[in-house]
Amino acid sequence: MTFGSCRGMLLHFLVVLTLLFFTLPTRALTLENGSDRVPLAGHISFFHDSSGKMSFDQVVGETIVEKFKPLPGNVSMGYIKGNVWLRFEVSRNEDAPAQWWLEIPNPLIDEVSLFVPTDGTSTTGSSYAELKAGEQILTEARDSIVNRQAVFALLLPEGQRQTLYLRLSSVNALVTQPSFWARQAFVSASSREDLFFGGLFGLLIVITFTGFLVGGTVRDRGILASAGFNISLLLILLPNEGYLQFYLFPNYPRVPDALIGVGLALNFIVGWELLVSLGGLGAAAPRVAKHMRWVIYTIAVPVALAALAGHYGEVAPFMQLFGHIEGSAIILISLILVVRGNQDAKIFIIPYATYIILSLSRLGRNLGWLPANLLTEHGFHLAVLIQSVSLAVIATYRLHRLRSEREEAQTKELLLSKRNEQELENRVQERTVALRRSMEDQRHLLSMVAHEFRNPLAVVDGAAQNIARGIGGSISIQQIRRAVDRMSQLLVNVLAEDRLTDNFSNVEMRQIDLVALARDCVDFHASASGLSVTLHTQEKEAFISGNQYLLRILLDNIVDNAMKYAASEPIEVIIERESRPEDSPFGLWHLAVRDNGPGIPTDIDIFGKYVRGNAVAARSGAGLGLFLVARIAGLHGGSTRARRRPDQGSEIGVLLPAC
Repeated sequence: MTFGSCRGMLLHFLVVLTLLFFTLPTRALTLENGSDRVPLAGHISFFHDSSGKMSFDQVVGETIVEKFKPLPGNVSMGYIKGNVWLRFEVSRNEDAPAQWWLEIPNPLIDEVSLFVPTDGTSTTGSSYAELKAGEQILTEARDSIVNRQAVFALLLPEGQRQTLYLRLSSVNALVTQPSFWARQAFVSASSREDLFFGGLFGLLIVITFTGFLVGGTVRDRGILASAGFNISLLLILLPNEGYLQFYLFPNYPRVPDALIGVGLALNFIVGWELLVSLGGLGAAAPRVAKHMRWVIYTIAVPVALAALAGHYGEVAPFMQLFGHIEGSAIILISLILVVRGNQDAKIFIIPYATYIILSLSRLGRNLGWLPANLLTEHGFHLAVLIQSVSLAVIATYRLHRLRSEREEAQTKELLLSKRNEQELENRVQERTVALRRSMEDQRHLLSMVAHEFRNPLAVVDGAAQNIARGIGGSISIQQIRRAVDRMSQLLVNVLAEDRLTDNFSNVEMRQIDLVALARDCVDFHASASGLSVTLHTQEKEAFISGNQYLLRILLDNIVDNAMKYAASEPIEVIIERESRPEDSPFGLWHLAVRDNGPGIPTDIDIFGKYVRGNAVAARSGAGLGLFLVARIAGLHGGSTRARRRPDQGSEIGVLLPAC
């Protein structure tokens, strides 16, 4: 036998097996004594009425009955339009109880109609009674047992097989696992299920309330988003499991669907906010976080409004698909953040990935891709539990970190405050020392001025007495003039020092001819002192930008200083152009005063405040002259220099920028 012939036989066998699988009739269900729950899976055949208008009589007619197909497992039709008809045969043994409860789980099925024979048999021509239940059937119109699920109480005749029909329709996913229950077993199982969901909902409510309380207190967006996520889960789970419509809205059938739509939309929004806040996307990529937030709002808000307007059935498939697409994107972004070393995303990704993976089984069941079983039914509940507890743990960790960061910031602030306090204290001490020094300088200045005024006043008094006695004559008058001149110069220096110390910014500058100013100063001192004071310059004009009043004080003080040391020798005032430096576009003027005195001492700074040479200790003065020269030169952008002349005497010079 060749390989080709073997392959052909194998394919033929598979085709035959497939045909047999889909054409084998469904087996009748026999209920036995001691059974608690007997699933109908494998005992059901179905027919889809896409129009949703066929009556029971039409469906049980010979033409349609032949179109029923075996259903190998539970009912998992997904989002399907019209009505789905289920047919199954059931009987009981002699020792089995007569009453059984038929449960069609899934509180979101809009209408459930059970057709049972009225005469206890299902022979040809038998009449059937219709029992109604479902989310869209008002409470007073239901024929089922009072329960959040559709549950019918049936009395099965002994030893007779009955054919029962179910008609199901819903705008939600048409998924259910019909089962026959012994009464007491159903009550016990229902109590256990209520206990489980009560614990789950109670945990969600406690975590949500705590999240809002803590998040609002610390004003943290991540913790508030985790609480909002739990709110969305409650809005989805409570109606999804039938508790909301059973206890709160039994006669408002569209409210549960609307709340599920709002819950899904809120889940989209807070899911992204969780990634932004708890997952660290907001800090790592703020632009992506901002733009995607607007995209999600643009999608979530319209579908929520559509659900509130009663169109949940039209948008439900899209909402569930988009939710899982968004979840997959969140996981992918979280992985990228983890690769980049984001620790927040590392903590966030595990619970969220678990939630998405387990809830995918629920989506597959709703769309009819996966059969209804334990995983597809309760995997989502397990995911909710894991997600909620994990978010609470992450929020606790975040709160602990925020507290640590706050304590660290407070510690740094305290250290900074202490350092600032120490710096302020040091500054106060420095200012105090400076103030004491300034006060000491003022006392020293006042003492010196008082002492310096005594000598000229004594001269004036002596000369005046000589004039009163008729002696002295012109000599006494000259003495009075010199004494008055010394007193005037001393006052000018004191006032100038005070003005320059207080404020330099108010000094008015204009163009000054240094040659003309120096010539006027030389003429004044020559006539007042009787000494030889001359101006030597080859320049007709020497313009600088300056203040005439201050520059005159500068010239007067240099010349006056030279007169103290000149010992009646000639004094020369020199003005010459200095070589132009790089930082002075018009060059420099060199103003110098030369004398034939003892020269400049090397052990003192002659431009210091209150500094006087030993050679003039017996003469009047406050030690402010050359100090003011240096200050005024600096104010005009210039500098001072002093040198001992090779032959005898000294030269005090000032360099001023030309303009």
